Amino acid sequence: LSPDHHPGSQPRKTKIALPDPKQKAEEMAGKTQRRKIFPHMGDEKSSSSSGAAPSGNDKAKTTDGDPSYDNAKSSKPRRRSSKAKGKGKENKNGGGGGNGVAKPRGAAPAPSDHLLPLPLVVIVLLCSGLFWMSSFRDVMATGKPVLDTVGKLWGQEDADLNLLQYTKSTDWFDDTKGWRSKQGGLSTISAVTTDANNMGGLFVRKLSGAAGLAYHTTKIWPVIFQSSPTLDAKRMRFRGSSWGGGHYDGLLLLTAFGNACLAAFYGSRLDELRDAGAAGLAAAYVVASLLEAAVFVSYVAGRRLRSGERRGGETRPAAGGSP
Repeated sequence: LSPDHHPGSQPRKTKIALPDPKQKAEEMAGKTQRRKIFPHMGDEKSSSSSGAAPSGNDKAKTTDGDPSYDNAKSSKPRRRSSKAKGKGKENKNGGGGGNGVAKPRGAAPAPSDHLLPLPLVVIVLLCSGLFWMSSFRDVMATGKPVLDTVGKLWGQEDADLNLLQYTKSTDWFDDTKGWRSKQGGLSTISAVTTDANNMGGLFVRKLSGAAGLAYHTTKIWPVIFQSSPTLDAKRMRFRGSSWGGGHYDGLLLLTAFGNACLAAFYGSRLDELRDAGAAGLAAAYVVASLLEAAVFVSYVAGRRLRSGERRGGETRPAAGGSP
């Protein structure tokens, strides 16, 4: 009955709209239908079968109303590929004229730019080798004249023995027992220091020999055991210490200064060593130190001049152009 029903009047009948069972079943089937992961596959098939592509408005309707489209669509931002990143960097840097063409790399350096010059290696082995032998003698065989075997080079075959007697280094050398004798080696060191064995003087001589051995090994080791010319394709340069890269400049200049100090020391004691009969060996020490220092400085200066000219030639603008 309607709310405005009065007594004595006929009741008004109202119709209640019931849901259509077919429509309800279709809606339920649409909800339970599996969503498409690749909806464009079906669209391409339908468009190819019909032979006509849908308009823009139809596409918007289908994509807005179809929940499967949102399922296949990812909310995460797409990552740019490495190729696209490389092209973007080249375009920013001006490489390729902005059309995505890679910037051409420079030519690979020659192995001669990496390896040390052969005359420099020979000078290091000869000059530093002389000091290395005498320093090793002071550590492992204190008082043994090992350099007298090549004494003809400086005109005195007993100059090393006279130098050891002048410095009183022969007090710890004894070879009377043959191979059983200590001969100034490490076994000469005693636990107790007395006036007779003079362990303090032996310690000073062995310590000075160890210091000289470390100093001259610093020059010889990098020269002999230089890294092979292995080219790094990414950076277009050789791996390890390279002569052309200037990695040896600091070492050569520093040791050149040390050699000058050694030459000054032996030069200031030249008169005393002449009286002791070791002037030839002392002169050999002075000449070897100065020669090695001069070679170091000349090679470093020449390398820097050539590298500066090479860089200047690469950055020099062409006629009518700008760098």
